[in-house]
Amino acid sequence: MDAVTAYLPSPLDRPPVVGIPADAVKLTGKQARRPARKKALEGDESEGVVGIERSCDPDAAFCGLVFKVQSDVHGDLCFMRVYSGTLIGGTRVVNARTGDKELVNQIWRVQADDREKIETDRAIAGDIVGVIGPKVAVTGDTLCDASEPVLLESIDFPETVISMAVEPDTSAERKKLAEVLERLARQDPTFTARVSEETGQTIISGMGELHLEVIRERMQRDFGLTVRVHKPRVSYRESIRKAAEATGEFQRTSAGASQFARVRLSITPTAEECAAELENHLDPFALSPVLTESLVQSLHEELAGGGTLGYPLMNVRVQLLEVEVREEETTEVALQAAASDAMHRLLTEAGVLLLETGDATGSRHSG
Repeated sequence: MDAVTAYLPSPLDRPPVVGIPADAVKLTGKQARRPARKKALEGDESEGVVGIERSCDPDAAFCGLVFKVQSDVHGDLCFMRVYSGTLIGGTRVVNARTGDKELVNQIWRVQADDREKIETDRAIAGDIVGVIGPKVAVTGDTLCDASEPVLLESIDFPETVISMAVEPDTSAERKKLAEVLERLARQDPTFTARVSEETGQTIISGMGELHLEVIRERMQRDFGLTVRVHKPRVSYRESIRKAAEATGEFQRTSAGASQFARVRLSITPTAEECAAELENHLDPFALSPVLTESLVQSLHEELAGGGTLGYPLMNVRVQLLEVEVREEETTEVALQAAASDAMHRLLTEAGVLLLETGDATGSRHSG
């Protein structure tokens, strides 16, 4: 630690940190796709995303990066580095990923296992502190001043590789199980929990059997919750054989009322291993904001629902190219139905591959 203090540069000796505008985040909270973010952070604006520099200046607009979330008796403790500006306890800041406003209740100085509340209740650029109060922030999130939002470079976590079903010892603890799993997932970005639509079971996923066993032990040790577990299953993914384009349509007349929508999509495989990405290339005035958000959310759900076998899609990029609407006839339901039809046609044309754990090529199984 003495060597760290003596030889490593102080925050003032480091160049400004580079982020991207928060409005570069796609609708429904999805981030701008990785190549665009990477190029912007390197100063390349060819993808249309412009990098923003933030210097280590306590008088600048505040921004900080949450690099860890830890359970605490007073509430979840967010470990954060303040890159610019000043963070004051009792104020609200913006989560650049989600757009939610987060309340910063307390600011703590953390040294190993020792913590003390900062008397001035403020942290300035260069500080690394623990913050109690944010309810939405997870590891990798940027908290910033609402007047000048910026999204700092985050961490790309690997996809989970194994899953198992869990259930509480008694039905009375089902609600507690959901709350505990939500807290654990917030603290550990490589752990996820969901409820299966088909079986109603709670499914937890992680990086291996040992990882899930540690999660199970934490539930019992930290939260007093005993659960029964089922046999682990490998988490499969689906991808595609080739690029494709397709149009989906919904047209129906019921009780004298007509509904209509047409959606055109394209899909391409990506070189890097990553979760499915969605790009919105619609004209900004093609749809109302409400209909746009509903359509994009519907497409994200289609991607999560997977291809022909129902496993989540990965290593693909889907582009929303065009919509055709009719006044008085185009509704959220019509758009969602057209999007579902377009996605089905798209995957049929592209050809679906079944990927095993750690297989980014799709060469082992085909669907």
